Amino acid sequence: MSWKKSAGGIQRIFVDNMVKYTSDLQKIVQVILDADEGANGNSLLIDGHTTPKTFTLNSDPTYDIFLHEVRFVFSAESFKFNGASFGPCCALTNGLSIQITADGYTAEVFNVKCNEDFMLFNSPANYVTAGFAANDVMAAGLEFGGEIVLEAGTSDKVQIIVQDDLTSPLLNYFRCMIYGTRGQEPNGT
Repeated sequence: MSWKKSAGGIQRIFVDNMVKYTSDLQKIVQVILDADEGANGNSLLIDGHTTPKTFTLNSDPTYDIFLHEVRFVFSAESFKFNGASFGPCCALTNGLSIQITADGYTAEVFNVKCNEDFMLFNSPANYVTAGFAANDVMAAGLEFGGEIVLEAGTSDKVQIIVQDDLTSPLLNYFRCMIYGTRGQEPNGT
């Protein structure tokens, strides 16, 4: 993997579960939507047990994208922290794989199989117990600080691969957002 420092002229962008654009309407980066997940939109609550489902964020054709964070937000009826649960369900067999391809190399950055795996991410995980509400919520992110670059016009990409059945009615919400900054165009603008 290539580790590069951010170049000058970078615009900060924030991405949630919608595609975002700059003021000049140039597409910067999008939440990973490129999977055959049917009616679930960009939800990761899909069945990837038999055939893994891959969500992909490809490099931009014009701009380098400096990755800052891959963040997950997860809501379930309750969370068990016992090393053997994913939300309130049993731990995943194959896992939720986070892979990055940069400079021709592909590496699995993390493979989440249980709730505690989110706590191992390098940015603080936030956990809110439901108390009197209906659901618990957890948010956790892998931070890269702009040091990993998806180079413009290459096969560089970020992939989130669902390798288990996440369609339990006890799981309510599971999304992934990618945050990054856009570098200059190759001509320096």
